[in-house]
Amino acid sequence: MRKKFFLSLLLLTQVAFLWSQNIETQGRQALDELAGQYLAERPQIYSKVTVSMVGINNVTEFAQKNYIGETLEEIIKLSLADSLVFSYIDRALLNAAMDEIKLSLSGITDESTVVEMGKIENGELLLSVAVYQEEDSFVLTLSLVDVETTSLSASTKIMLPQNALILRSEEIALESIVANGVGISFTGTPFYPLIAAQEPHVGVGQNEEINAMSGEIELAYRISKNLKVALSLNTMVHSIHCDTRSFSEALNVPQAGKDAAYDSEILLADGSVGGLDPNMIADASLFYFLDQTVFSIGIPVSYVWNPHRKISVSFNLGPTLNIINYKQVYDSFPIREGDNVSLQRLELLRTMMGVGFITGVRGEYFFLPRMAFNLGCSYIFNYTLPSQDPFTQSTTNGESFFSYDDRSYKAYGLNPFMMPNGQPIDESSFSANYFKVYMGVSMYF
Repeated sequence: MRKKFFLSLLLLTQVAFLWSQNIETQGRQALDELAGQYLAERPQIYSKVTVSMVGINNVTEFAQKNYIGETLEEIIKLSLADSLVFSYIDRALLNAAMDEIKLSLSGITDESTVVEMGKIENGELLLSVAVYQEEDSFVLTLSLVDVETTSLSASTKIMLPQNALILRSEEIALESIVANGVGISFTGTPFYPLIAAQEPHVGVGQNEEINAMSGEIELAYRISKNLKVALSLNTMVHSIHCDTRSFSEALNVPQAGKDAAYDSEILLADGSVGGLDPNMIADASLFYFLDQTVFSIGIPVSYVWNPHRKISVSFNLGPTLNIINYKQVYDSFPIREGDNVSLQRLELLRTMMGVGFITGVRGEYFFLPRMAFNLGCSYIFNYTLPSQDPFTQSTTNGESFFSYDDRSYKAYGLNPFMMPNGQPIDESSFSANYFKVYMGVSMYF
């Protein structure tokens, strides 16, 4: 059974190869027929005749989707390059040179010089190709028009099978990607189970929720068939939510601060509690959120393996520069404003810098000649750079903290560099290293 499978696969490969060769052969035969018709009227030719070509339009949606026009144009250009009669003029490459020639000859008005320039720029012959679809084939009508007299010099018609053209378009697209392989990819990891990362346990009981998601944009350049370099922008958001720890259990608030919050005489000068019962402050849940956002800029270099014309697999490794943001959010936290106390929202932000590397494996399946579906996995390692001057800022009550000994006077001595469980907010307790499985799309130009 296995032997039959491999024999069938080999047969299909040979058929695809013969199809591709047949298209190239038909293209050369069509050009030979045009050359024969042209030489029959002009037997005395001592040099190749210059030919330029009008671009081939994709006449149907199917042709446009599969780049049939571009494929036919490439086949005809290759056939012209092999011709013993015709010499192909690529207008795109000629324009810059012609501009320079025109400048150098701007003072010349000789008629013969102008005619010769016209022949150089436009070619002596113009090749036009009309394409239409007929069942499972494409019919091409090739016509040679004399540029000077605008008369029809030669014409022929060929029929090419649809499947063979699609196969050839995929091969040409891959060749183009290798030669001019600038591409952009968008990938994402929308679910926490597809991201493996270390997170601290900040809650008490079972009311702790963990979520994570990641996204990446990569701009790549295919240096060769087997080598690719890229600029990648990665981001990962890792969130922890806990609603079971109360103010009295918070280990990042000193006992003296808690005593001050419970003491009505300290809270207000007139002896009132400002509308809040001390027991309400002690027993209120904090609704604590901790978000870690990692931004990574990397330059991975990839070895690319191409097991099939529609499939490529890349293995990458490269350095990264990382920015790590930690955001703590406390809801229902007692905040003192003058002689009043209320349960408010408190946000604390801390930013760190790090260096590291990214490595991974990515598979690409080209469902269109220049567009691929991506499936892969990556590991991003971060080493947080040591900081002698840590900094944390509150976006809700305007406080800023510049050292580990700095405390919040509005939140009764809250330590902004620690979580409610007493662990520090840094790489040791909430690592920025993570592994992810992702999917997305790539587009090449």
